[in-house]
Amino acid sequence: MATIYADIADAKKVVVLWNGKPDSLVHLGDFGNSVFKYETYDNKFQVLRFTDVQQRSLKEVLGELEFLAHLEIRNVSSCRSLATLDGTLASVYESSRGLFTCSSLGFIQGIQVSEESPYWNEGFFREWGRNLGEIHQASQSFCPTEQKRWQWDEEHLIKNAKALIPSDDYESLRIFQGVLFECQNLETKNSNFGVIHADHAPQNFQFDPAIKKITAIDFGNCCYHWYLADVAISLSTVRRKSNRDDIRSWIISGYVEYMDLPDDHERLVDLFVRLRVIYVYLDRLHRFGSAPNSSQAAELLLLRERVHAQKGW
Repeated sequence: MATIYADIADAKKVVVLWNGKPDSLVHLGDFGNSVFKYETYDNKFQVLRFTDVQQRSLKEVLGELEFLAHLEIRNVSSCRSLATLDGTLASVYESSRGLFTCSSLGFIQGIQVSEESPYWNEGFFREWGRNLGEIHQASQSFCPTEQKRWQWDEEHLIKNAKALIPSDDYESLRIFQGVLFECQNLETKNSNFGVIHADHAPQNFQFDPAIKKITAIDFGNCCYHWYLADVAISLSTVRRKSNRDDIRSWIISGYVEYMDLPDDHERLVDLFVRLRVIYVYLDRLHRFGSAPNSSQAAELLLLRERVHAQKGW
């Protein structure tokens, strides 16, 4: 079922719950959530977010917000979850289009760094690794009253993989089942498994050039997974760069300031990169549906070939 999005009229009705000025609202975009920037009556800038309950339940959103609150307590550089005037972290809102879970986050100043930026350098990548490492270090002490976020193999793309993969694509299904089996037989313990960001890449953090510090945002996919899977997800976004080995070395060097790596980390990163390649293929199959257009079909063919190649890092 297609995701529903909120409009400015919805935002004006809800923003007052966070002491926001309705006339200050600016629509930032629809990125799985509807996102608005606003100013409070005590002159603070914050973000208002509408999440389609068909995509994320109230319980799941609360799990994300509680994790963010824990990261704040642990002084991790990440966006803050903000309570309403009556002290709740989220509120359910019914619009003419359907139900939303509404939440608010602190607005993060900074820039998104791209390959064309002068900040796309060794220092940036080391800071990338540090930020990811401090999230994982803090995650080890996160103890929610109940598990509100899902485990990695309970995510709908993984659970519905057999139905999503085309019936004639036997090889992708075989590879998926093999990778799934390998992952499900890995050891899980507090030091290697917990809540991860699950999409820690430049589009999901802000960089402050003045202090050369990264602040992580968009924890909407956070889930229980191996910490090294988060590292692999980060690395998968840069593995086609010409200086990929340098970038990997810099990210890892920042990461190990906070987290130890197991002896077999290279094998595990390869496994989790393969899982990520399959995940992206499943995501596009789900997103494009049963009748992809020509450009979508071409993208699916490319992704299928990458799955079949079975390349790790």
